[in-house]
Amino acid sequence: MAHPSRAEAASGSDDGAEIGVLPRRSAPPTPPRTPDEEAILTIWREVLERPDIGVLDDFFDLDGNSMHAIKVISRIREAYGVSIRAIDFFESPTVAALAAFVAANAPSERAVVRPRRPDAEPVLSFDQHRLWLVDQLVPGGAYNVHGRRRLLGPLRVAVLETSIREIMRRHETLRTRFPDIDGEPLQVVDDLDEEWRLRVVDVSDADDQVRAAERVLDEDAMASCDLAQGPLFRALLVRLSDTDHVLGITAHHTVCDNGSVALFVKELSALYRADGDPREADLPPLPIQYRDFAVWQRELLASDTVARQLDYWGEHLAGAPAELTLPVAERPAAVNGSADSADSAGDGGDGGSGSGGGGGRVRSALPAAEATALRELCRATDTTVFMALLAALTAVLGRWSGQRDVVVGVPITGRLDAGTRGLIGLFFNTLPIRMDLRDTTTFAEALTRARESALGGYGNADVPLDLVVRRVRPPRIADRTPLFQVVLNVVDSDRSSNGLGDIDDEPMDSPVMPSKLDFVLTGKELDGEIPLELEFDADRYDEARMLLLLDEVRALLRAACADPATAVFDDQPHHP
Repeated sequence: MAHPSRAEAASGSDDGAEIGVLPRRSAPPTPPRTPDEEAILTIWREVLERPDIGVLDDFFDLDGNSMHAIKVISRIREAYGVSIRAIDFFESPTVAALAAFVAANAPSERAVVRPRRPDAEPVLSFDQHRLWLVDQLVPGGAYNVHGRRRLLGPLRVAVLETSIREIMRRHETLRTRFPDIDGEPLQVVDDLDEEWRLRVVDVSDADDQVRAAERVLDEDAMASCDLAQGPLFRALLVRLSDTDHVLGITAHHTVCDNGSVALFVKELSALYRADGDPREADLPPLPIQYRDFAVWQRELLASDTVARQLDYWGEHLAGAPAELTLPVAERPAAVNGSADSADSAGDGGDGGSGSGGGGGRVRSALPAAEATALRELCRATDTTVFMALLAALTAVLGRWSGQRDVVVGVPITGRLDAGTRGLIGLFFNTLPIRMDLRDTTTFAEALTRARESALGGYGNADVPLDLVVRRVRPPRIADRTPLFQVVLNVVDSDRSSNGLGDIDDEPMDSPVMPSKLDFVLTGKELDGEIPLELEFDADRYDEARMLLLLDEVRALLRAACADPATAVFDDQPHHP
């Protein structure tokens, strides 16, 4: 599966000095000509959430991004049993090309998640077990995921409570705990407590109601969970007035990730608008539960597929630096030994709190004009916004640190088949993407390296980070995550809620959770601008320096859009 680079087609040259923009399609979309094209076109329409697609349209000209591509690949594998490498998809990203590839290739060996056998052991998933070990080493740590939404309007509290109860009934993870039996945890799912009630706190008498509500919600978000006794999920409604409430949900990371929060809000929206009646809400059935996934994952980890992927990571990370040494931070001294499973339990950018330092947050954005120019550059170079941000971020980190070989953590979803797609639980993984820019001089070269590294990582994403750490065995550094200390995440716009009927439903900021990471940079794919949010370790960095880092990333992207041959380094490291 290959075609000429769009950069060459658009610029008329192959030296990368001038990259043009492909024209948008003016003709009607080409309809499907075979059953395979029709089926794959349906997948594209569902993932991209747009109907106006033809079988010859380029995926990235339709504003598809890296995560969209991963979802399409997983759904094709689910439908046909055929594995498509990420690099193959990027080389020929049309429905017609994918249908031809499917027709020419045999089914792969990777099975989808199915219900476990009745006699299967109640095992934990690999990441659940890792987090359980962390809790044994540091009992009482608030390793939580938290989300909150402002609800404006005449809220029906009883209907809200009924809706939350139904979500708890549907998803076993929200009723799960992990008792210790002879030194090993078991996954126990409790029956839904008929006495469960939504906790309501009234702050309507406070002078500053919003601040009072935030204080109550922050305390709940930071409160620890007892993994053995539970509950590991809780919901809290704060009443500011009859028509102003804030709903906060908190769960231990063993049973929830950030994707779960979005699923929770989506189901809550459907149930509330249906008066809490699951039949009227028309939620899709859940063919499996998280315990089924845990059993399946344990079997997958013993397969040849994972062994091959571990070989990839061992080669990819061979000789990589153990730590990013930015001059703006004081560093702890290295200790003897190498990293083990407990050390690798950082939150990976997924929003869990831990035992690290206090957190800070700064924001910036690529305004619409800059975002449009960046997307045009990405279309012309067969790349994505994520890849461009990865190139720019690592180049700036290289300037600041003097290191031109950097490893960045990249969160990736594990919800890659029909069974897990609508399931609340812990599914994310973090890929240690290495950007070796020692032989790189221009942004175009850095972008090519970002593309290669990202596609290699996507194609070997079944291996949990902890197994990669065990394979690579980087030096262990006190209070630091192994392999990487910086995370980059690019997410879609928040479409998790369709509102609660006559209630205006708005997401609110959550507190910045403590973390062992230096910082997490999150970009959000919107139709216009691209917001950038940087959450950082406030014990190591200050807001001014973090804003300067965002400014340098933006400046490099602006320069690269004007001229991809822009130099990414100068002779001296920067010391902001």
